[in-house]
Amino acid sequence: MSGGQGRLGDKAQVPADAHGCVACPHPTLGPAIAGSPDVLCNNLPALRVDDPGLHAACCGPNTWKALTGSATVFINNKKSHRMLDQTRHCGGMGKLIEGSPNVIIGDTESSGGGGAG
Repeated sequence: MSGGQGRLGDKAQVPADAHGCVACPHPTLGPAIAGSPDVLCNNLPALRVDDPGLHAACCGPNTWKALTGSATVFINNKKSHRMLDQTRHCGGMGKLIEGSPNVIIGDTESSGGGGAG
């Protein structure tokens, strides 16, 4: 998997967020709310694995987290999180659906953090 570098404000989507309430499952969509403190992409903080986001209201905490990222590109010792990389939402698995149009990180997908940076 490869795609545009994720940035603060880029959105992730989960097709079926479910917590067991009567409105579930339902799709949700929302932006990343934190990124690198010192690495910018298109003048926005770059996203890394474990960076958080918020999504539309649901019967859970309305949160998501960057789950997978680049196997070879690290930002602040965390894997770079790109468009189409997986996200873990409060009620299901989704993916980042937005990213940089001109900063493309084209390598394999990898889960977890760590590594040199």
